[in-house]
Amino acid sequence: MRTNLTLTGALALAMVVAGPSVSQARTFGGNAALLHPAAKSPVQLKELGVKLLLPKETGKWHVQATYTLKSHSAREQNVDLVMNEHHCDSDKQTCRSPTAGHFHELHTTVDGKPITPKMTKGPDGRNWHFTFKMKGKSQVKIEQKYRIERTTDAAGELMHLTMGPSKRWHGPVSKAHIDMALHQRPWMVGYPASFRVSHYGADIPTDGVMKGTATTHLRFRMRRWRPSQALFVHLTTARDVSPAHRCPSLRAVATASKGKQHEAELKRILVMRSLDDLKRCRSLYLALYGFPFSKKLTQRQFYGKPVPSGSALQTTSDGKKEFRRFGLRLNPTYTADLHPKLHQRYLEGLAAEIARRKSK
Repeated sequence: MRTNLTLTGALALAMVVAGPSVSQARTFGGNAALLHPAAKSPVQLKELGVKLLLPKETGKWHVQATYTLKSHSAREQNVDLVMNEHHCDSDKQTCRSPTAGHFHELHTTVDGKPITPKMTKGPDGRNWHFTFKMKGKSQVKIEQKYRIERTTDAAGELMHLTMGPSKRWHGPVSKAHIDMALHQRPWMVGYPASFRVSHYGADIPTDGVMKGTATTHLRFRMRRWRPSQALFVHLTTARDVSPAHRCPSLRAVATASKGKQHEAELKRILVMRSLDDLKRCRSLYLALYGFPFSKKLTQRQFYGKPVPSGSALQTTSDGKKEFRRFGLRLNPTYTADLHPKLHQRYLEGLAAEIARRKSK
């Protein structure tokens, strides 16, 4: 896979509108789902906010959704909203666990009051129905939280955010906000062409489940949005930095930079690398978290505007081409602390060797 810039990326984060899909090397964890009407309804989804958090500690996606509903009927409505669990078929998929596909710790409130769902069985799993009354021309706010087990394949992580048939809502969603927060830093981002990226950066949160570790944020903002049946998220991230094979060994340089004889050891490890190679690899690691390069040439080498994807088969399991892609991007909240300790020592080692050669 090649980036739209000048570097090769072996891994990508892809988000496309698609139906459920299964790859041969997939380990099934669970599909996230959002509430949708059980039948055509005069109720509009006026505003939707979704947060998908992938903490390092829990091993599960944390799903948080907020809905603002508006009834366009003058009469009282019996609202029936449903969420569909998609369970693992052990005959066709590699199940991650016996509870793969279940919603863990599901909690829902309507205007702040807890509501207990009723369960029915469907062909692929359980259906959770939330029923309540809405007065004519009124609004309600629904808040929901749950967790689902992670899903992986040969290239990374998978997630389906099932939206349900959009035509059952009264018109499009007036405003939609979809936010992702994850500890793994993606090398590339692919997303539906209809989506609008509002932010892509990283920081170190001081509270919440993402506290204390560099966290990447990917945010989309849409108006008058008509969601397709499922939002397919394919998350593949570099363990260190891709393409690492073109640069000196991360661990060797990081270890040498802290040794007593670090200058001699770094010289021995890097003797066959040119000064240009060392500068390029240092820039590569800096670009991972969006370093603000002063030279425009270096900025263009690593950062670019979103472009239409030319190789959809490499980033989506169904081969759809209706999405865009961008590589690494400038991070307005960049600080050196975003880099893991191993990265920091690596950068220090390369900088020390570059300075030694320049001083000759």
